[in-house]
Amino acid sequence: MRAGKGRKHGRYYLGDSVIDTASTPTLSQIRARTVSGGPSIRERPTATQALQAQLDEERARREQLEATLAQQVQAQVQAQLQAQPMPGSAGSKAGAGAAPVQDVDLSAVRNLFPNVPPPFDP
Repeated sequence: MRAGKGRKHGRYYLGDSVIDTASTPTLSQIRARTVSGGPSIRERPTATQALQAQLDEERARREQLEATLAQQVQAQVQAQLQAQPMPGSAGSKAGAGAAPVQDVDLSAVRNLFPNVPPPFDP
């Protein structure tokens, strides 16, 4: 594209055709046609603002995926808990001919782990 050539009204050359500047409105003519209450020229977001918006979108998408995953895991755990009856309940196999559950004496294990905290090494 070349413009001007030193002439009073200049010419714009685009490819092989010529656009006459007499038919092209000037900037002052364009400004005169617009109303001050009309839409103004919007500023483009800066690179920082665009990057911040992109990060916010990614963060929101990640949080949504994490929430969905948590719901799916919770649903699977609930399904497994409902499928497996508790020991000793009416639906468990423990009461059907199995040996009853007995308490175990763990008093001998207490001596293995004294109540003294470990030494502090500075």
